[in-house]
Amino acid sequence: MPIEALDKVAGILFGSGLTVLTACLLGRLLLAQLGSVAATLTRAESWIFGFALGAALLSNVVFLLCSVGWVYDPVFLTVAAVTALLWWRWGRNLPTAPTRAGNGKRELFWTVLLCAVGVAYGALYLVHGLAPEIRFDAVGYHLGLVGRYYRDHGFSLIETNVYAYLSQGAEMLYLFAYSFGRHSAAKMVHLCFLFATVAAMLAFSRRFGVWRVGVVGALLYACSPVVGTDATSAYNDCSLAFYQFLTFYGLLLWWRSRDTGWLWAVGVLAGFCFGIKYTGYLAFPVAAAAVLWGALKQGSRAGIVLRRLLIVSAAASLFVLPWTIKNAVLVGNPVAPFFNRLFPNPYVTAGWEDAYRKGQKHYAVTYPENRLVELMDAPLEVTVKGIRFQGLVGPIFLLAPLALLSWRHPLGRPLLGAAVIFATPWLSNVGTRFLIPSLVFVSLAMGLVLSRLSHRLAVAVGGVLLLLHALASWPTLHWYWQPKGFWAMPDISWRAALRLQPEREFLHRWVPHFTTAEILNAIASPNDRVLSLEPLPEAYTWAEVMVSYQGAINEELTHVLLAAREPDFWPRRRVRIRWSPQPLVGFRVVQENEHEWSHWRMSEVRLFRNGRELLPSAKWRISAEPRPWTARRAFDGNPVTAWNSWQPLRPGMRIQAQFPEPHVLDEAELIYTWDQYFIKLNFLGQRPDGSWQPLDVESEESQREVSDAEMKAWVGEELKRHDVRFLVTNTAGGGHNLVAPLIDREPAAWGLREVGRDGPIRVYRVE
Repeated sequence: MPIEALDKVAGILFGSGLTVLTACLLGRLLLAQLGSVAATLTRAESWIFGFALGAALLSNVVFLLCSVGWVYDPVFLTVAAVTALLWWRWGRNLPTAPTRAGNGKRELFWTVLLCAVGVAYGALYLVHGLAPEIRFDAVGYHLGLVGRYYRDHGFSLIETNVYAYLSQGAEMLYLFAYSFGRHSAAKMVHLCFLFATVAAMLAFSRRFGVWRVGVVGALLYACSPVVGTDATSAYNDCSLAFYQFLTFYGLLLWWRSRDTGWLWAVGVLAGFCFGIKYTGYLAFPVAAAAVLWGALKQGSRAGIVLRRLLIVSAAASLFVLPWTIKNAVLVGNPVAPFFNRLFPNPYVTAGWEDAYRKGQKHYAVTYPENRLVELMDAPLEVTVKGIRFQGLVGPIFLLAPLALLSWRHPLGRPLLGAAVIFATPWLSNVGTRFLIPSLVFVSLAMGLVLSRLSHRLAVAVGGVLLLLHALASWPTLHWYWQPKGFWAMPDISWRAALRLQPEREFLHRWVPHFTTAEILNAIASPNDRVLSLEPLPEAYTWAEVMVSYQGAINEELTHVLLAAREPDFWPRRRVRIRWSPQPLVGFRVVQENEHEWSHWRMSEVRLFRNGRELLPSAKWRISAEPRPWTARRAFDGNPVTAWNSWQPLRPGMRIQAQFPEPHVLDEAELIYTWDQYFIKLNFLGQRPDGSWQPLDVESEESQREVSDAEMKAWVGEELKRHDVRFLVTNTAGGGHNLVAPLIDREPAAWGLREVGRDGPIRVYRVE
């Protein structure tokens, strides 16, 4: 193996290995402080729970380092070294419980089957985990943000990417590994969560005396195409599945022992579910409800019940609050990028949130009129078809309803309940990978059904079904029954994993627009702003990519671009209103209509007294509802820089200016676009006594002249005003790229100069 390839692979293994080892040692150190918890765990369980608890703690440590700007390789090495020393002093001699004896020959078949399929799939996943990262979201925001934090040595306000506001507990672990092994090291950390989940399912089945259930469940889960695809990428769904299962597992162990130490452990696990992903929030109410029910069933006093709930809540809050506080401080919305009407902020619009929620519910360009019909199609979509919801769980899960037969088993009811609860986020985001956390519980429940059969029948039925599942899910075989096009693992060779195939050559083949990323790296300085009408592999460029739909600023600039293409979007509509002269200290325009999709945009508001314009000053208090942060754009003298509500019309929307001293005003001019068919405007003036009174106005409407050249020139000026250095378009069209062919014909007219091409992709410098 060439030295360069060997160094690369060694760095990947060192980065991921150091992350996992540090997490394990940190977790075992915590277990040593939780009293008798460790003594209730077998050796295997102590390592599994130790890894889970330690990874959560390590993620918070990295979060703290990001917060203070200490993201440096030597700092991470110091964290690992200090953790090892503390473990050696206080955590290396954990007491463990004896492992439950097996059933000898009855378990042999299941153990052999597990080893045979496990070795094959383990090797497959290892090759894919070591290979360079190519998955869309991973090379987009997951590792794109990790790379940004690494270059900036910590957190900074990122105005141009809404995904920077999500909880990123798993990404903090990826950052630790990325420091030493870059992208593939982060992937390997996520893959370790899959391996840990399989180990946890087997330990769970051994603990409760149902070994075959664990084997069946583990193989059903681990061989599922969507699980393998997700686990071998730097996503976070498999890590969430691991923590939600460990929360469930820990609750069952607490139920048996009622040890207070387990409440702290369960709180950490449940809280970190939210820390990994917002959809993991369900783990905490599940944990709290279980603790409450257990205490009430035991007849505990109210004080004891409250104490137990406070312990779980306090532990969970350590992994929830960091992300909400970060967003509250940087963005002004603790749960950004959602609930923007409740927490309005300059960085994410309510309109974006509405469109995002609607899009995630359907994953289709044309939304079906009947949501029920769509949901009824889902079983076939997620098991056999795989196109619409981007991924397959596998045809064998068409038998999932049989899991209901496990209801009478003592483990069946909690497993089925957890499966239903942790599947509910799928209703708001129908991507198949959002079913992964629930799949763990469904797989075990299906295994419980086999436990009701005789040994020979279970071997015959289970063996055939599991082998068929493993064969049907193998990447080179499932194309025989499933046409290409769904979200699955590509055909990657071990040469790519070992870097015997040059990484750059591999990425050019598998990552769309990788050449564009290379062009930007050659011409852009670190963190130069690039407005892109096409999603780019942000993880492979150091520029700050502003994807057109991923932030309020991005949306506004994209609207300016699109407006130059369509004359109806040009600020040509002029409305002059006149009223009897009177002293005013404020002028307000109120929108009184309601519409389900139309937005209100005001390009310019100009005020006059005796025919002379009253020029705005810095002392004016200019505001709007909604989005007050951009209200001054309607008074800046530039019609192309409009104020936009970025949410559908509703009565009471307004924009206003207040003056420090009275001015006798008698006229106003409003400039906006012709496409606003549904607005209804009223006008109010503020008297010197502070009261707002309706103005009795006469209006006159006309069309102002705006040339094509003016609009294009304004676009370049607006890009430059927002420090955008480069623009990326796709002349093949689609989405916001409708304007791309126009720019391609005469970029100079837009204040742009072409500096690179990647097929239909054009890269322009803002001149």
